[in-house]
Amino acid sequence: MVRLFEQAVREVTPEVPQGLPMKEQKLQLQLKRRLLWKRLQPLLSLAFKAFSPGYESVCVLMLEELVSQLQDPAVIIQTTSARTLARRLLRFINKHGDTIHLLLQLSVERGTPTITNALESKNSIFKPFSRIAKFFSDLGRCEAFFAGVALMENFDVKTRGAHQGTRVMQRAEINLDDLGATDFFSADGLPKPQYLSPTSRIREPSRIRKN
Repeated sequence: MVRLFEQAVREVTPEVPQGLPMKEQKLQLQLKRRLLWKRLQPLLSLAFKAFSPGYESVCVLMLEELVSQLQDPAVIIQTTSARTLARRLLRFINKHGDTIHLLLQLSVERGTPTITNALESKNSIFKPFSRIAKFFSDLGRCEAFFAGVALMENFDVKTRGAHQGTRVMQRAEINLDDLGATDFFSADGLPKPQYLSPTSRIREPSRIRKN
């Protein structure tokens, strides 16, 4: 939503009289952008407020009111970019309004999360593998492939973020001794890879010359 508001400001056109010097045109454009952003900021704050705790039941109504104000010439200068912003937001509400209301309702009743950061993070992990799996003709093989990817992710130790230094297995309180595997390779029955030290990869000068 922030991106759409900023885009509306960037796409403002000067609409100045013909023959006006370029310097004056740029000045008019800057002033128009500044004025539009000043008018848009309260509406963006209204959008943030709509998604804040305590407004779950009226979130979509507040977003619809936001669009109504965007379309009001007494509130916002009806530039082409402002009308485009209102149209995009209205399309967003019509498409996702029911889903937003349901998710916020579930967050109140069952404590479900209202952000999708974790889901988007997992999607980014599985996306490269999806490009490989689409060439599989056997469904069972495809499921086994993704099960392996999921298992690898469960054993992965995070290097940053809130779960730094831990793995999913630990946070789920799974006893690895009962599982019979302490890492991804032993869980799959695979031999552990042999890692070479950086110095072992350096070939001797005499051997290079001989080769």
